[in-house]
Amino acid sequence: MSRKQERQLYWMLIAALSLISISMTSINQFNTNLVNGSGNTALKYSESELSEGSVVANKLPEYEEGKIDKRCHLPTSSSDNYGYYSESAEDEEYDESEEYYNDKGHQHPKDDILFGPCSYNYPNNVKPAEGFLDGIDFYHLRSTIKNLEICFSKCIDVTEKEEFESSFLVQVASIGLTKVSLKLMTKFGYDPAFISIPQEEHPEEFNAVQAAIRGGHALTVKALTKSNNAMVIDRHGRTVADYIDLKGSPIRPTEAKSILGLIVRHDKSTTKKNRDKNVVKDENNSSWSSKTVHSYDDTCNIDILEHEMHRDEFFKEYYSTGRPFVLRGHVPKEEAAAFSKDRWNTKRKYNTHQRRWSVGPTAYPSKTGQEHCSREFTITEIENCTKCPEMPDSPMVTAWHPNDEDFELLYPMYNDKEFYESSGWRKIDEWFGSAWENENKMS
Repeated sequence: MSRKQERQLYWMLIAALSLISISMTSINQFNTNLVNGSGNTALKYSESELSEGSVVANKLPEYEEGKIDKRCHLPTSSSDNYGYYSESAEDEEYDESEEYYNDKGHQHPKDDILFGPCSYNYPNNVKPAEGFLDGIDFYHLRSTIKNLEICFSKCIDVTEKEEFESSFLVQVASIGLTKVSLKLMTKFGYDPAFISIPQEEHPEEFNAVQAAIRGGHALTVKALTKSNNAMVIDRHGRTVADYIDLKGSPIRPTEAKSILGLIVRHDKSTTKKNRDKNVVKDENNSSWSSKTVHSYDDTCNIDILEHEMHRDEFFKEYYSTGRPFVLRGHVPKEEAAAFSKDRWNTKRKYNTHQRRWSVGPTAYPSKTGQEHCSREFTITEIENCTKCPEMPDSPMVTAWHPNDEDFELLYPMYNDKEFYESSGWRKIDEWFGSAWENENKMS
């Protein structure tokens, strides 16, 4: 296994752990008052309000053309060149120095969200109302999401049908652009349950309704299905109601009730752990600190599985439905030991008591408007919540990007094919195919 492959393996692990952590946090935040459907939401529509398909669009806020900001990249009516539709813009500065061409030959600024011949430069970071330390920059909660909907709606108005394809409906449904989804269905007749590639051969493909459910966009689901919760949306014969009734569904019970009219009471299974107040037992004997200032909840409202999972089960039950889960017991002890603190301490370069790291209140202070601490910390100091003199109320964290040498020194065992095939990474190959052959899809 090459060094590049080792790096990919490492970051797939980090990504998987991050997704599980984020999913658990989000679900627990939504857990209060959800089972009884007592939560409130401002988005409520009756059956009659959606019966004609386009009514939801009329219920959503109308925006003036002049409100389209400079991030919106639309075709002009006079030529084949592309430019910004309006001079009005948000406060963020925009750099259009680097551009590229899409598969139809249209020029776009780099890193835009593409929509046919149009694009929108969506900022990577927007400061939450609570600030970066107390809030999370969820894309779907940004005020700028409305500008994305304005831009793409206008794009449909000023562009010929030949520039679009049915897959665009999946794209906009996945990010909850309800008005754009409805306009594509009304103007072009796109089927929200259509999948151009057979799922039997490509189980990773999904239709617009599945995409909206996976994104947790209840209003978009209602618009796409015209309030038909009995609509069959996959090759297994499952309906919208079936998806939402599954444990850990992205459509939480409060939105299921207030928007879709579905009463969902997800069972609460409990997972007991050996705890001593705020200390979790280190079952893998990793030696990493497991102390936390936060209390633990015995309730876990996503599936925790300890059996072997075939790829068909994975795609059917979790991938297509957008449900998070925890898969336990798939990492050999030898592999877990490779990531232990004790192993790091055998390598002078990574010793947790000696090597010092740049730290801050967030992993990337320069991207979140903070400063690094004036002094560097050892990992032991980070674990012990050592205070930074300038920011004594903020715990210090760091992020590390290992290079080829780091992988060779810390994880040489992945060069052993036999070891790799028994490691936790085997599920990646089984579910998605070779990571090396599908590098561009692995993210």
